[in-house]
Amino acid sequence: MLYRMRFISCENLKHPGVKELSENGEKFDLVLIENFNTNCFMSFVHKLNVPFIDISTHQPMPWTIHNFRFPNEASFMPMLLTPILKPMNLFYRTMNTLSLYVSSALYCTIFHWKDQSIAEEIYGPDIPNVITINKNMSIFFVNTHYTLHGSFSYPPNVIEVGGIHIESKRKPLPQNIAKFLDEAHEGVLYFNLGSMIKMSTISKDKLNILIKVFRSIPRKVIWKWEQDDIPELPDNVMVQKWLPQYDILNHPNVKCYFGHGGLLGLTEGVQSGVPMILMPFYGDQYSNAAAAQTRGVAVILEFNDFTEEKLRNALDQVFNDTRYGENAKRLSKAFKDRPASPLETAIWWTEYVARGNGLPYVKSEATTMAWHERYLVDVHAILLLFSLLALYVQYRVVKYAFACALRSKDAGSKKRANLSKKRD
Repeated sequence: MLYRMRFISCENLKHPGVKELSENGEKFDLVLIENFNTNCFMSFVHKLNVPFIDISTHQPMPWTIHNFRFPNEASFMPMLLTPILKPMNLFYRTMNTLSLYVSSALYCTIFHWKDQSIAEEIYGPDIPNVITINKNMSIFFVNTHYTLHGSFSYPPNVIEVGGIHIESKRKPLPQNIAKFLDEAHEGVLYFNLGSMIKMSTISKDKLNILIKVFRSIPRKVIWKWEQDDIPELPDNVMVQKWLPQYDILNHPNVKCYFGHGGLLGLTEGVQSGVPMILMPFYGDQYSNAAAAQTRGVAVILEFNDFTEEKLRNALDQVFNDTRYGENAKRLSKAFKDRPASPLETAIWWTEYVARGNGLPYVKSEATTMAWHERYLVDVHAILLLFSLLALYVQYRVVKYAFACALRSKDAGSKKRANLSKKRD
């Protein structure tokens, strides 16, 4: 899927307007560009010949970690696109490491060959290697925060801006939603699987599970549903085609957020201090949900193994086990406690680069080093050589000493034998 998506995206470089923009001589101070599944747009950045900032809307892709020579911390940091929980045992550390190496190898060959061919088709054969161009980024904005995903040893030009989309001020809720929530003193379940997943397309058996469980719980449910009606809607459930999610999550009566683990909704839940039930479907949702479960703020459900019993157990855990609410409040406090807001942080670094600073001062020198230099293969080879040489010298010295000792012993024996003969 990622391969097909990058091919469609790269085709946009052939659009006449894009080509004109890169050739009309217009001057820019800075380019912001997404870092995801292709580097073909680096050819466009190269033509503009200005500093650029990469943006990742999630944890860095495994091949990004490889390309930018970030420290290999697969021993304790689950890779994106994996559902691995922490702490990892030997099996999961092995799978996590393979995920990093195999996906990076595929990207640097199959993906890169096509990206490079498209770039050369549009801008000529003299265009540099697009991966090499990307290594010259000034700043890398990542839409994560260490409080949720864990501490990663990033160089200084990687800036975490998780929660950048969240507005500082909340808006008043629509009157009907506010009334529904205000009257729900027993607590509210907020159920929203985002804009990409259409709940109205859910299979009938799973829809029946949701309706049956929601009808039976002593709480209100507010549910994003894309159609005008829902069959057999329980009295304690409100459905809406669109919902102001962050404003709802901050209502004091909302006690649980049921989502898919997408990073935007997940960070809104974290910032609001609401415990969660997460049912991931694709992409980074699995690793995001795993991170939230590791922090003790979420229960994970699997869509393919979605049963009435498992949904009831998840609801019972989140609503009745006070640890989930307590962990959510602690995580929210740490997530929000920063020297500046995510947006202010991103603006400052953007202007820092636009003012002519950046690349010479924040770029890691590891990006330009050969792999054998980066991992000290040559140094270790020399140290090994000297160690072997030292062992060999010791061996020769000891062997020589033994030989001398044996010769001395033999000489002594011969001398004693000669003395004995003389006496005879």
